[in-house]
Amino acid sequence: MNLEFNFNGNADQDMHLPGWQKFRAWIDTYGGNKVMEYIHKKSYGYAMRYKKYGRTVSFSLIWEITRDHIHQVRTDAKRKNIDLKKFKGYALCNDLRSYAMRHVIEKHPEWDGMFLMREQGCNKVGG
Repeated sequence: MNLEFNFNGNADQDMHLPGWQKFRAWIDTYGGNKVMEYIHKKSYGYAMRYKKYGRTVSFSLIWEITRDHIHQVRTDAKRKNIDLKKFKGYALCNDLRSYAMRHVIEKHPEWDGMFLMREQGCNKVGG
């Protein structure tokens, strides 16, 4: 599957892309890339705990900690005179959370099992 295409930064157009393509476009932006770097760094600490004790973590926790950290991404970008636009990688869209988690596991297969996952497209239990 070819996932290369142009990310417009236009909310009306880009939000209609299929999920994985939307995620790939997002991490190709300056902000999306910096946010994913932070997610990988934050996940590392939990990975060490998982390796030592077998204790899993909710990716939602890492996602929300990251949401709180985004102000630093904005500050760094501003120093570099990079214009910050919400759909250019500087906001966390919850629709992308599961793709971000799968991306972390793809980059660090030894962390498989650390995050609780469900199959894509499955209904939530009791939902």
